Amino acid sequence: PLFFLLSGMAGINYPTEKRGFGQYAVGKLKRLLIPLVFSVFVFLIPRLYISQGWDTTGRLKGQTEIEWNFFKYAPAVLADNIIMRLGQLWFLPVLLIISLVNYPLLSWSRRRRRNRPLDAEDAMLALGQLLAFMLLSLLEYVLMKNKFDYWNYVLPANFVLCLSFATYFF
Repeated sequence: PLFFLLSGMAGINYPTEKRGFGQYAVGKLKRLLIPLVFSVFVFLIPRLYISQGWDTTGRLKGQTEIEWNFFKYAPAVLADNIIMRLGQLWFLPVLLIISLVNYPLLSWSRRRRRNRPLDAEDAMLALGQLLAFMLLSLLEYVLMKNKFDYWNYVLPANFVLCLSFATYFF
C-alpha cells in the first residue's frame, strides 16, 4: 500500500498541461517495467528455482514437475504463466495499469485545481476516462480464463466504476 500511496502523491505533481499522455506513459513504462523485468530475472526466477523443492509455486507443468537444470528452468518458467508467479512484484504491473488508466482523471483534477472553466477539453478527458475503463475491461476479458466470472463479477464492477466516475466528472 505504501508504494501506491507514494505513486499517487508523485502523480499529482505531473505537469499535464506541458507534457501529454505520451510522455507520461513513456515515463511510467521506464519507471515501472524496467524494474519489473530486472527483478524477474535477478530475483524472482532464482527464488522460484530454489524453492521448487518445497513450494509448488515454482514448479512447472501445472505445479507438478520439478526441473533441476536452471538453464532449462528459466525459459520454461517464463513461458509457463510468469504473471501468476510474480509474488511480491505484483504491484508493479498493477501500478502501471492504474497509472495509465487514470491519466484523464489526473489531468482533469489538475485543471480543476487551477480553476479553469469547464470546456470541451474537460468533456474529452471525461470521455477518455470512461474509454480507458472500457479498454481495461476488454483486457480483463481477454486475460480471464473463466468467462463466467467476467460476465457475473468483473463487468458489473466495471459498470459501477464507470457510473461513479461519470457522476464525479459531470
